[in-house]
Amino acid sequence: MQSQATAYMRGYFTPKGLDHSYKFWYPQLEIEGKAQARGWHNILSEDGEIITEYNDDIQANMTNSDTISTVRFLNYIRVTFAKVRDPITNERAYKFVGLFEFIGVDENNVRTYKKISDTFDVSQHKTAD
Repeated sequence: MQSQATAYMRGYFTPKGLDHSYKFWYPQLEIEGKAQARGWHNILSEDGEIITEYNDDIQANMTNSDTISTVRFLNYIRVTFAKVRDPITNERAYKFVGLFEFIGVDENNVRTYKKISDTFDVSQHKTAD
C-alpha cells in the first residue's frame, strides 16, 4: 500500500531545472459539486483568489497531525494550472490560474491555498541542476 504522502506528491511536481520551492500543480476543479479525480474536490473561488481542496474518502484524507508532519509536501509555491470546462464547447483544458501558497488546513481536513501572483516567469526561477 502506498503512503498518503506518496499519493499526495503525485498531484504536483518540479520540472527539471526549476527552483525546488516551486511545484507545477494541475488540480481538476470539481463540476457541479462532484469530484473529478479520485474523490478530490478542488474548488477555485469565484474571484480566483482561493483554492480549497478535500477528499470524499476520509481514509484517503490526511488528519491534521498527518498534514503537519508532511508540511514539506504542502508548503511549496504552486504554479497552478486548473482543469476547466468551456461552458460553450464543453471541452476541457488546463488554464493557468496563478501562483498559490498553502495557508492551512481546518478541523474538517479542508486545505486552503491563497493566490500570491497572477504571473510566473520561469526564467527567473531556473537552477543549475
